[in-house]
Amino acid sequence: MESCKFLVFVSLAFWNAHVANAIELKDNHFALLDLDSSIAVTGSRSKSINRFRLDIGYEKALPSFFGDKDLYLHASYSLRYGRNASDFTGDAQGASNNDADEYNKVYEIFMGTNLFSLFDIKLGTMDAINDFGAPENGSEFLNGPAGSSPTILGIPAFPAPQLGVVMQTELDYLNFKIGRYSGGINRLSLGDTFSIAELGLPIRQKGVFRFGFWRHTELERNDATLGTVQDVYGVLEYDFSDNVSGFFQYGTVDPSFSEIKRHWAHGVTFSPTSSGDIFGGIMMSHAKFRNEKEERLYELFLSFPLKKRFSIKPSLTLIRRPFGNNESPEAIIFNVRLNLTL
Repeated sequence: MESCKFLVFVSLAFWNAHVANAIELKDNHFALLDLDSSIAVTGSRSKSINRFRLDIGYEKALPSFFGDKDLYLHASYSLRYGRNASDFTGDAQGASNNDADEYNKVYEIFMGTNLFSLFDIKLGTMDAINDFGAPENGSEFLNGPAGSSPTILGIPAFPAPQLGVVMQTELDYLNFKIGRYSGGINRLSLGDTFSIAELGLPIRQKGVFRFGFWRHTELERNDATLGTVQDVYGVLEYDFSDNVSGFFQYGTVDPSFSEIKRHWAHGVTFSPTSSGDIFGGIMMSHAKFRNEKEERLYELFLSFPLKKRFSIKPSLTLIRRPFGNNESPEAIIFNVRLNLTL
């Protein structure tokens, strides 16, 4: 039954790609479909895993809403179906950034404007990864830690954005952001809060170094008691040429709150063509656990355009010592992601 559903999704995706040239959504509407099909192998076991995520939304800019200041509105709805690869491989970092419990819900709703010509502000239910902690040069990778370090505990991100406020100011020599979000299960409650600040320093107009500090109140420790945890992270990004870019990220956390106490990752993306339509990447992510054991994740991917707004991205992921268990066999995941953007 599951394979039949997946074939239907694949058929719809290819049909949408075929007619994409004829479909022109209005400028203030958007839709994004990621359809993943994986074969995961660990030891003598193998499993086929299929899942998809669909996001649809609306964006609108209202010019001169506050005097000469514009007002920006954003709303999106998201649904996800399918199993998680990490449930089979047993890794800690997240083999796929498309893995989560199945859901069907309003995702983000926020508004933004500029205040006093000094800083931008956003208020609403938001995914914090869009503003903090995530290396832009790692955004095309399919694994979880390429999005943000797993040491930033409880950051309001996929699959559970939270109510919050973000303020940002940008100068020629620095960029500073600060955010405060609900940190609890109820994403509209501010009883438990997640706060984060990030300073960005440009590097010769080719890169940026970002240093961040975060704090989460009323988070559960490993012994089931509640407490406040805080720590730092760093992200370095650099464009070596028009076709080659790289990133490095690092984060630590109090091991009494997390199995992972330290994480770092680095990767490179490249394009063999000047247009950038065909591109690929290779990266490694390393997690050290509080028991001093380690897990390493490697990913290689290539992305090819098939039609206008439609692409295919095959990838190969290797996970060594899943969850730091030296007795566990290595896990290998071959994944194909179909992406349709309207």
